[in-house]
Amino acid sequence: METFEKILDCFWPTVLVMLSPLMIYGFMGMAEANRKNKETPTHDEMLAAAHRKVMMEAEARIKEQQTVKEKGIIPPPQLYNPDDNDFNIPLEKFLEGNHGRLL
Repeated sequence: METFEKILDCFWPTVLVMLSPLMIYGFMGMAEANRKNKETPTHDEMLAAAHRKVMMEAEARIKEQQTVKEKGIIPPPQLYNPDDNDFNIPLEKFLEGNHGRLL
């Protein structure tokens, strides 16, 4: 038993001295890999950034929209006008302007 203890007493310091630089090197490598992983955005962060970008573009599109008067668009005619009882309109006159949208 005494010989085995002598071998262990010699073996453990040797292993400790030899493996210490390897452990330090491995720790430094893992720390560097973790630092690189933290620099890259996660999937959730990329989705949030894309959603934020789409929302900002939509808000910009809404803000730049013009009113009907600014665009000069004539609103469609009323479908029912109680004063209009003339149903003998020629087809050419009926198809003029915005009235063609009713067909």
